[in-house]
Amino acid sequence: MTGRIAAVSFDVAGTLLHPVSPARVYAEVAHRYGAPRLDERLVGQRFRAAFARQDQLDREQGHATGPARELARWRAIVAEVLPEVPDLEGCFAALYAYYAQPQAWVPTPGAEPMLARLRQRGLRLGLATNFDARLMQVLAGHRWLERLDFIVTSEAVGWSKPARAFFARVVELAGCPAELTLQVGDDPVNDVQGAIAAGLQARLVGPSGATWADLAPWLDD
Repeated sequence: MTGRIAAVSFDVAGTLLHPVSPARVYAEVAHRYGAPRLDERLVGQRFRAAFARQDQLDREQGHATGPARELARWRAIVAEVLPEVPDLEGCFAALYAYYAQPQAWVPTPGAEPMLARLRQRGLRLGLATNFDARLMQVLAGHRWLERLDFIVTSEAVGWSKPARAFFARVVELAGCPAELTLQVGDDPVNDVQGAIAAGLQARLVGPSGATWADLAPWLDD
């Protein structure tokens, strides 16, 4: 494997870590801030629609981002998901702070041993994720993610996946040619199409791709 891959970059949300149920958490926090009890299925539907709408806006803007855009993105999502909340700003602040906590994120089964396996092979390992500055606080509570060689976030780079400029930064920090860098993630567009278009290799994991166990034989090729 080390003959054709020298570095592996991983997506975070949905790949290495999963957020504690947004539908349940949003409904509970909304109730604390004055909304009636909301049906979690409805909240979940609204969340997916709002998230997709913000993704579309990012595409229309060429995937340019930054601290202001990331904050505005989540504020808009909360406003669309929870219109019943009278204190919307307070509710947004509470949700934003909640998902900055390590306990708001659950490790994906199989991800930790896979990283340990790759580390033993001497590969450079890093994160390449559409995330904001809260990521460092999240990572502080997941010690198995401490020994990383590089971290690339959309907020810091100024471009979100699948922008070519995002993956150019991944290759730069990985310290090896694009063709020897592998992107692993759960999004067919952001992780796979974006990485391949930038010259990297890519592997899809999650519901629509391979499991971590499925990857093991491939890594041993």
